[in-house]
Amino acid sequence: MNAQQKKDRAENEKVLARNFPSANAKRLQADLWVLGQQCHKNAEHLCNTEGYVDRRDYLRQRLAEISAKHGVDIDADVTGDPRGYCLKVHMPDGSHNTWGGKEAGWGF
Repeated sequence: MNAQQKKDRAENEKVLARNFPSANAKRLQADLWVLGQQCHKNAEHLCNTEGYVDRRDYLRQRLAEISAKHGVDIDADVTGDPRGYCLKVHMPDGSHNTWGGKEAGWGF
């Protein structure tokens, strides 16, 4: 992991701890990071692979499992442009790190 990734993950943890205080922010961040990577791969394949089967329903199911595992209610989009964030969590306090503002959410 490079320095920028470490910085991003630390910032993610701070935002998650503030918005979901009952959850372990480090573990929640790790689970959302992995899901974000899966969402990104899905978006890339949708753009580049003819006949690819869209996995967004599976990714939404994984998000629900992560929410249940951590005992929090996470509202998020599991789709997006593969040149940017493909998992965007809508934070209760309106925090955002995307150009779309608080309506777009916090990208992983």
